[in-house]
Amino acid sequence: ALNRKKNCTMKLSKILILWTSVTAGALCASEAPWFEMSGEKLAQKHPQMTRVLKETGTRVIACDGKTTCFQAPQAANLPEKFTWAVWFRPEVQPGNGTILCKTGYHHMLRVNKRGQFGLIYYLASNKIQYLFPEPLPADQWYFGVLVCDGERLSLYINGEKVAQQKLSEKLKNLNSHYFFAAPAPNADPADHFKGDLDYIRIWNTALNPQEIMDLFLEEEGRYIKK
Repeated sequence: ALNRKKNCTMKLSKILILWTSVTAGALCASEAPWFEMSGEKLAQKHPQMTRVLKETGTRVIACDGKTTCFQAPQAANLPEKFTWAVWFRPEVQPGNGTILCKTGYHHMLRVNKRGQFGLIYYLASNKIQYLFPEPLPADQWYFGVLVCDGERLSLYINGEKVAQQKLSEKLKNLNSHYFFAAPAPNADPADHFKGDLDYIRIWNTALNPQEIMDLFLEEEGRYIKK
């Protein structure tokens, strides 16, 4: 277990350099994301951590469910309005597979043991909340989006809103890093995501439903062969 933690930390130190620049992102979004990572970008320096889909030829981030863990280069506060988006193909998870985590108070976007894609989050009063719709079949590609507009949290899958919760108070906030594919480098392997990820993006604004659907329609051909 100790060797796995050391190896993951070594990977993080290299990826930090790779992620210091942010690209413009999809044209149909109202503004560029604050953070973006894709299999194509990761492969520029770490091709062994990616794979190419036979069906579409898209290069994606391969997550082994045991050691894969990435960190955004800069710590940041959680803005009042934000959007998290990711393409993901979950395998059957050995535990609770974390896709995106805001450390400190661990707002976590994940696929749990039941195959539900959703969010665990903390309110300012330290009360923990859950937002998980129905389970998803494994080994299929999905476009998952979480939007916070300052008043409510909305969860979208493949462009459609599937769950929503009104915020009774503000979210817990802390200047901290974002982690991907696991809550932190030394996380228990049960919390690592197993499957594939791509186009992980964070906007410091709330995308509207039409923008989310436009992103799904623009990008689905990269993962889903028609």
